[in-house]
Amino acid sequence: MEEKNDKIPTPYELFHVECGDGWAKLLQPIFDYIENYNKDKEKEEDKIEILQVKEKFGTLRFYTSFYTDDLRNLIRAAEHESEYTCEFCGSKEHIGYTLGWITVCCKECVTKMAQSKSQPIRWKPYGIGDQYKWAEVDADGNITLTENGKQTAIAVYEKHKYVTSFLIF
Repeated sequence: MEEKNDKIPTPYELFHVECGDGWAKLLQPIFDYIENYNKDKEKEEDKIEILQVKEKFGTLRFYTSFYTDDLRNLIRAAEHESEYTCEFCGSKEHIGYTLGWITVCCKECVTKMAQSKSQPIRWKPYGIGDQYKWAEVDADGNITLTENGKQTAIAVYEKHKYVTSFLIF
């Protein structure tokens, strides 16, 4: 019987980086570290192998054959930073995430998504609080609250108006 030693290719070997170009600056220090770590290693089993680099649930994931403490820290930092960095353009301004297939993106990129699909995209900007729920961004970049968001905004406005009435003389 003939024995095969064919290695099954990793997802990284098959697909390379499976996320948007906006996270390239987050990934580069990790790639540099792995390249530097591996350059002195003679045996393949002593080298760090990249298994997969992808987006999952709106944030970066980076899997390797093993981790050093320094590599683990670099990966954790990049994964955390990806939560606040547009996956498409790398912006850190006006960031939010989409409903459904979760994608972290800026207002400008979600507007481009809405234009390409010719329909509004449900998007939640960071920093406005959970009470506003979801907003829709249309092809012109206009942001409108969903029905649930409108009801909550009206309730907040009415409470604000009531409290303000005591402060005005």
